[in-house]
Amino acid sequence: MKYHLFIKFFFLTTLVFSSLVTGSPSQIMPRIIGGTTSQADLWPWMAGLTPKNASAAAVFCGASLIAKDWVLTAGHCVVGQSPADFDVIINQAQLDADTGERIAVERIVLHPQYNSITLDNDLALIKLKSASQIQPIQLVSPYSNQDAPGKSAFALGWGAVISSGDLFPLDLRQVVLPLVSNTTCSFSMNEDISDDMLCAGDGLGLRDTCSGDSGGPLIVFDSESHTWRQAGITSWGNGCAELGTYGVYTRTKNYAEFISSQICSVQEIPASPSLRLDINANMVGLDWNSGSGVASYRLNYAPYPGAQYIASMDMNLLTHFNADLVSGSAYYVAITSYNNNCLSDYSNIEHFVIP
Repeated sequence: MKYHLFIKFFFLTTLVFSSLVTGSPSQIMPRIIGGTTSQADLWPWMAGLTPKNASAAAVFCGASLIAKDWVLTAGHCVVGQSPADFDVIINQAQLDADTGERIAVERIVLHPQYNSITLDNDLALIKLKSASQIQPIQLVSPYSNQDAPGKSAFALGWGAVISSGDLFPLDLRQVVLPLVSNTTCSFSMNEDISDDMLCAGDGLGLRDTCSGDSGGPLIVFDSESHTWRQAGITSWGNGCAELGTYGVYTRTKNYAEFISSQICSVQEIPASPSLRLDINANMVGLDWNSGSGVASYRLNYAPYPGAQYIASMDMNLLTHFNADLVSGSAYYVAITSYNNNCLSDYSNIEHFVIP
């Protein structure tokens, strides 16, 4: 049976994380659901939602700072809430410490297709009344493979640390979780896992997120940009750390364009590049113009003519790319640019066929 990883009463919440501890299951399980205490300043963009006029220790959901005045969380965390109901804490790993920021809420944007039954599109954006001083986290880029099965991820939060869901530490917790395929996840859990969801866990009942971790980030180390990026939002699961089950997360890269359209002003969105394609025998050359306010470019490509899928590569600030391809290679190509979590439209879309 599905349950939200959200405590509707304002209990002290903590993320249930698993650590790479050695020992038998009987030794590990009584400690925590496999997690470790996070270093206080390691994830400064980590945020939490706490009731108005309550201490930070009453945090009821996690979140992440994705722009100076916006945080990202799970949709089910804010259903029925108004901006006057809660504040956002940022960079306060220890809930009982007098550190970090506490900022009031101006506006809540629940994803328009959020489904409270299936938890599809379990995503919400929270506009802050004032800007944070912390550098936001970047989301996994659209069409990248950085959230592929087998990759290691960290889950973060202040949720329950025992499977009964009634023990909540004051310190931010983290756990290493392998990403698993949606096919494996769906089969093991006997649940419909949509393409907009992402699963993570060991399936052994040793490591998982739990009650109170909802809305917190699932992060991966992006091998292209060499930065930590957010791949998921803690959403739901069948119990906590139960054998044969996994945690389910909202897949953030599928919502990158929606998020950009909500949080970025016209001035913050980089201009679309202009692409030039050059073919010389089997050598494909791509050139595009540089623009102001661009943090990186992405090369997007899809099979021609069917475009069965779209993939992408981070180009950082390069404006030229060469590839020696085998005969018969045929692709659409286009360039996009981004600055933080603000995305441009596609450049002109070109295609080629190598004879």
